[in-house]
Amino acid sequence: MILAAIAAMFFFTRRREKKFENVKDKGTLTDDMALSIANEAQKAMKGLGTSEQTLANILLPLTEANFNKVFDQFGKRKYRKLFYNEDWNLAQWLKEELKDEKEIKPYYKFTRVRS
Repeated sequence: MILAAIAAMFFFTRRREKKFENVKDKGTLTDDMALSIANEAQKAMKGLGTSEQTLANILLPLTEANFNKVFDQFGKRKYRKLFYNEDWNLAQWLKEELKDEKEIKPYYKFTRVRS
């Protein structure tokens, strides 16, 4: 039963990631594509546990310009945890969810995450 749940979770996560394989090029994302990526990033960070692999697969291949578009489309979204209930941007969400230095370091390639 547990194995089936893990397999299903992997399958659906991988399926979502495939939608974004074409963002590795240097072209600019449309607003709709950037919004879709922003929504998927939020889904990967929402609830119990963060899917670090999903975040890496959809955000790290982006160019600086494309990441900035995703950042802008993400805007400020309600971040709810035990002690937080505030509107945060994508960089704030990432820094809170990826607290381990090894996890957040790859995202420092984006200016908006570094600052």
